[in-house]
Amino acid sequence: MPKKEETNNYYSLIVCGGGGSRLWPLSRQKKPKQFISLFTKETLLQKTITRAQKITPMSRIFLVAGREYVGDILKTNPQINPNNIIVEPDKKHTAIAMILGAARIAQINSRATIINLWSDQYIENEQNFSADLKKAAQSVNERKSLATLGIKPTFPHTGLGYIKTGQEIKKGVFKVNGFIEKPNIKIAQKFIESGQHYWNLGTYIWPAEVFFQELKKLNPPLYNAYQKIRKSLGKENEWEETKKVYGKIKPISIDEAVAQKTKNMLMIRATFDWCDIGDWQAIWEKSKKNKNKNVILNPLNKKGKIIILDSKNNLIRADNKLIAVCDISDLIIVDTADALLVCRRDKSQKVKDLVDKIKEINPEYV
Repeated sequence: MPKKEETNNYYSLIVCGGGGSRLWPLSRQKKPKQFISLFTKETLLQKTITRAQKITPMSRIFLVAGREYVGDILKTNPQINPNNIIVEPDKKHTAIAMILGAARIAQINSRATIINLWSDQYIENEQNFSADLKKAAQSVNERKSLATLGIKPTFPHTGLGYIKTGQEIKKGVFKVNGFIEKPNIKIAQKFIESGQHYWNLGTYIWPAEVFFQELKKLNPPLYNAYQKIRKSLGKENEWEETKKVYGKIKPISIDEAVAQKTKNMLMIRATFDWCDIGDWQAIWEKSKKNKNKNVILNPLNKKGKIIILDSKNNLIRADNKLIAVCDISDLIIVDTADALLVCRRDKSQKVKDLVDKIKEINPEYV
């Protein structure tokens, strides 16, 4: 178990960006999926904050987000300190967002260990989740390294990145030998058979000092951006300097910028259930179904009704009107006040392409 003085240096950083376009029309740019209720009354962000509180007190939970989401974040939990919301001037992918958050946290506590969380993940076995993250935080401090969480794959998923593990240095903690992004089905099947590969959750844990050391070695342009941000923190020109930095940054993920390049990464084998709520198919899989395996998503305080006859394996959401279906199967039907989506359930990944097309023709609906 980590010592108390060590856990006092633990900080949670929740990355609260992203549009969630594959969950259109419920998820929109102005209100992406982390702010909507999907499975329970609680939003995905509310559940993320609850999980974070099992690792760090509310005073050490920070969120990085665009200015347009600050109001929604504050509505999520009245205990959130507005000063703990780190505002991005633009969307430039995850690397600079996490650098900005780490810079602010390191200014407060140079010995901080940062537990990076995504605002829109679906986690079960939350007690195991917090235990795994504490194990990761302890491991990175012991070995002065970075860490990620890996899930043992249950099928050859082609839409996720994989971690190749090396030596097991202690129970459930491995050295990382490499990352492989979204393999084809044959390679994904080999990964399952090897027993050495895990799904990469992209949940990273690192001491701030070690993270910035690795950033300096692996990505000098981003390290220079960090230095400019760091020097302006707390000064009158902080916002203007941050805007200048963002204006010159090329969008890049934290995976590409750091994780896939470093030789100093550990993987902690996750002991909880996880789902990437990336599309309507994932919602159908995780939702409660009736005897015909239909999922009915009736939103709170809405008057919509759903009548089903001889239909199975569908996901249907009503807003303020009656939806009646007959003799259909394996469809997604999502009704909102201003838009209706109908698509095959097994093609729900293509909703993102559909949203791109809508953006070209009628951007006000995105």
